[in-house]
Amino acid sequence: GTYFLHIPASQFTTGSPLEGLLPMSSVVAGDDDAGQDLIFNNNPAVNGASTSLFTLRPGLCPVGTAESGAEGTIDDAIDARVDLTRDLGIVAPAGTGFAASEAIRRYIVTGGFTASVLPGASTFALWSQGSNIGGAAADPDEDGIANLLEYALGTDPASPLQASRFALTHDAATGTLIAHLTLPTATHDDLIISLETLTDLSKAGNASAWKKLSMAATTTINADGTLTRSYSNLEKLLVFKNLDVGYVRLRVDLDANRDGNPEATVTSAIQGWSRQSFATGSRTFSMPLLNAAFFTGRVVTVTANELMLPAIVTLPAGSLYLEALDGPLAGQRFDIDATSSSGNTVVLQNTSQSYAGLADARISIRLHHTLAELLPPAAFGSDDRVLFFDPAVSNFTTFTNSSGTWLSDVLSMNARPFAAHEAALVQVRGTGSVLMVTGEVRLSSFVTPLVAGTQLIAPGWPVSTAAPVAGLTSGLSPDTADRFRLWDGDTTPGATDYTGYYLDGTTTPPAWLPQTTPAPAASVQPFHGFFLIRTAPLQLKQTAPW
Repeated sequence: GTYFLHIPASQFTTGSPLEGLLPMSSVVAGDDDAGQDLIFNNNPAVNGASTSLFTLRPGLCPVGTAESGAEGTIDDAIDARVDLTRDLGIVAPAGTGFAASEAIRRYIVTGGFTASVLPGASTFALWSQGSNIGGAAADPDEDGIANLLEYALGTDPASPLQASRFALTHDAATGTLIAHLTLPTATHDDLIISLETLTDLSKAGNASAWKKLSMAATTTINADGTLTRSYSNLEKLLVFKNLDVGYVRLRVDLDANRDGNPEATVTSAIQGWSRQSFATGSRTFSMPLLNAAFFTGRVVTVTANELMLPAIVTLPAGSLYLEALDGPLAGQRFDIDATSSSGNTVVLQNTSQSYAGLADARISIRLHHTLAELLPPAAFGSDDRVLFFDPAVSNFTTFTNSSGTWLSDVLSMNARPFAAHEAALVQVRGTGSVLMVTGEVRLSSFVTPLVAGTQLIAPGWPVSTAAPVAGLTSGLSPDTADRFRLWDGDTTPGATDYTGYYLDGTTTPPAWLPQTTPAPAASVQPFHGFFLIRTAPLQLKQTAPW
């Protein structure tokens, strides 16, 4: 008979294995055979891709040297009944030989955890029955969400791809603080679900320090079988009275026998908020709260700057980074090359670094905050400025505010990533403003990449901390030691100078000694930054201070 081979258009659409690729009709560098049989077209997402017609006749198909498959002539009796010479080549638009086999490799998921639970079940016991996921507190996919929380939220306990079902947000125009909780519409008879508040992060590990929140919510029924409860005006709660920072989390209790005494309790990641004032003058600013992770799990393999994950990841638009949560590189963050990433393979931007330490490491993938997201131009005047310190030239790069856009000369900097370890100097020449920021609290280690020279960096935590000491260089004088500077405008609005310290090596352990007196204690404030003058590069690692 006469036949042709066809690849459906659906395989070339967004999120599919062949997204962005084209059929090729001739051999290119990187190809694995002597010919190609697809007919070229430049819009396979609409047309698909097909070969020309060919004939199959039992006993007369290519054998021996006419086909270069495995086992040579040994299997000619079988080969005569099948045509193994049809080659379907797929290439990148640049024509660089990005073979289909490479794309397919990125969609073969290995090493992942699999389980079967019963969606829509009304009890945890029924939901988890017959699966191998473990108990209520277990986290088999290592996404940081315990099984009981996955059951309550209607998410998959075997998938490290995270749907954001609980988050703290704010209305940039009004400063209103809102907690959103998305749940299945199906009833869970054995659960007690509540929100809890905290005012002192140092007590996060003390269950009694968290206070149950009782307030009405508005409910929205979603088209996907879920509902969303929104709790508004949290900043006006009595527990947060006169405070500019606070924390909220989700608590889920399992009460299988309905006696009011939970058999198990789990909680979500901690969500934080802060109200930041930008008065007339200059202050430093940094952002220790995180965007939600949409992947948290273990790396399967590492090849050069490519990481294979246990699930196919569709990367959202925007600047993305990967953070190592354990392993030799714990606390370090690496920017992602989203254009080169596809399927279950994530490509990191820096090709000169070794990423072997990420093999089998637990990681999260998140979006960077952006400059305009954190510091909306509309909240500032036309004379206001944002300055980032460039260690390479030991000077500031200044962005101006024009018509709702932060500009560097004529280029918009609104989408500039605002990295977790960065701080900026914000100059307010007008009346100033107050901004609300929200996000997830980091619980893992935090590494700041330091260079030789001066840098303006972030403390990394939403609480006041002592200036870092471990790993830094001490000396007998400022000329031989690392130095630390605080911007006086952070504590005294309108001030335009620094308070300097050096790491004194005459004490054990070393301590920050003021270069002038009187001077405040060498501590760094949350949502601010500090200057560090280093003698050599260093990956400065800090653990959570609570």
